[in-house]
Amino acid sequence: MSTLPTGWVEDSIQAACGAAAERVEIVDARPKEIPALIERGRIDGGIGLRRDSYFPGIDLWTEGYAVALPKTHRFSEMQSLRAADIAAETMFVRRGCEALAEVSRPFTSRGIRPFMSARTDNDERAVSYVRSGLGITVMPLCFADEGLSLVPLAGFGLTRTVSVMLAADKPDLLAKSQALSCLAERLRSRAAQTLTSLVSGQLEDS
Repeated sequence: MSTLPTGWVEDSIQAACGAAAERVEIVDARPKEIPALIERGRIDGGIGLRRDSYFPGIDLWTEGYAVALPKTHRFSEMQSLRAADIAAETMFVRRGCEALAEVSRPFTSRGIRPFMSARTDNDERAVSYVRSGLGITVMPLCFADEGLSLVPLAGFGLTRTVSVMLAADKPDLLAKSQALSCLAERLRSRAAQTLTSLVSGQLEDS
């Protein structure tokens, strides 16, 4: 799915290509597009979100969302933020977000309409926008970056589970494809490392 850090994807594909003598075609897609691609036989499997549909496969990791702020922001050291705290902040929209409606709800339900400085489908661009001070946004925790502070949004417990989903007629593909299994395992490892580091940092701060 397109809403994964590019560095993770690069690292995982490099590992997969080095581990297996298979020809692999990678198709980028928004998370909600992946089930349809599998059903139409366009792809044999996908790394996407389990909630979109059910296919054989395995869950890789579950993560939450947080407000992404530049390290220099006055709220960057907060333990959590309320929607009202950032009502006057300049924000921007991640148009490719699989949970855009849910992410917007804490603000729209309170009548909060912050100025939107940008709209982007590119999450690497979104990270750069935050670092540069163009605005803040809500992102999955996997996008943790040295130049960002990820602060939880109070009362917002949404999570996403990233999974390997396989075509119904290829339930054993993960076991048969060394490339796919290596790709999935490397992504899982990167996620575990990042999420553990975030928790450790929060514990140290407290």
